[in-house]
Amino acid sequence: AMRLRLLDLGGVSGLRSQAVYHALCDSVSEGGPDTLAILYPTDPYVSLGFHRDLEADVDVAFCAERGLPVYRRRVGGGTVYLDSDQVFFQLIVHQRHVRMTVERAYAELLAPAVAAYRALGVPAELMGVNDLAVAGRKLSGTGMATIGDATVLVGNIIRDLDHATMAGIMRLPDPYARRWVEASMRRWVTSIQGESGAQPGYATVAAELANAYAGWAGEPMEPGEPTDRGLGLIERTEERLQSAEWLHRDGFEWATAPASPVRRVKIRSGRWDSVFDCWLDRQPVRVYLSAEGGVVEAIEFRALDDGPPTIRATLEALGASLSGVDAAGPRTGERVAGIVAAADAGRLARLLAVAARPDG
Repeated sequence: AMRLRLLDLGGVSGLRSQAVYHALCDSVSEGGPDTLAILYPTDPYVSLGFHRDLEADVDVAFCAERGLPVYRRRVGGGTVYLDSDQVFFQLIVHQRHVRMTVERAYAELLAPAVAAYRALGVPAELMGVNDLAVAGRKLSGTGMATIGDATVLVGNIIRDLDHATMAGIMRLPDPYARRWVEASMRRWVTSIQGESGAQPGYATVAAELANAYAGWAGEPMEPGEPTDRGLGLIERTEERLQSAEWLHRDGFEWATAPASPVRRVKIRSGRWDSVFDCWLDRQPVRVYLSAEGGVVEAIEFRALDDGPPTIRATLEALGASLSGVDAAGPRTGERVAGIVAAADAGRLARLLAVAARPDG
């Protein structure tokens, strides 16, 4: 059994909804109690993964126009839109309780969240390493990190979902790419409202989460409030999270992936949408792609200028030849070699393999 403190914080500011678990990691590292925090943000915002590049990932102008602040978190993963229709669960425990593989840790620590979704009428299951899903549709993305001597798991129960804004915050090269990604999100990312037609209140969701995690811990949780010291940690963390230096990574050493010519957006576990530019038959072309498990499910080629009359037929033939293909397989280049020049076919095959890759 594990003794867990419950912090049911209700509605807090968007900034505080991120600061709480960061500060609790400091508290647990210093000997404070293992804690489950349940809360929701009263104002919407964008959360940027620890290693992500702000300008490459986020449409900063879109966010500014809509008054959406962007906060960089100390947990990995992609860019996400968060608002008051999402109830957060943040489990912070000393790392000695999580001495296991990442896959096993997610399976164990997310089992109560799966149970909470089921109690709310949605038959959720764990999909991939750390997505919660129903019938292949993503219900919740989660993340885990070690901060100090604490392990933190963060996730959400999505009561309802604003797909247009979720796609709108993404940095994408053109409006068509945004519509492409939004269509994928509408098909493959869902919510309690989307699945059941009903939206439970915060108190109902919080009660089911608390009940499920108490069962996991093996004994009733002890309701609590942040201490004066805890509030001080939260306030100091807020200052850091909203600083320009932290957001833009000024003065910090970061392990970042090299820039890629392919813009990839994770829709859910194993499924990615991608956009990239290339040259085919001496014409600049933009490629839009949806892939599942590395297999091209949908693909479209669009010429970036008028080009010769034959280019449209060439691009249509390419799209038809690649639908359903394993992008990393040896036949990808063969399929397009008879349609475009060999050098172009080789480059296209390499870009497709990157775009359709089923992992991060």
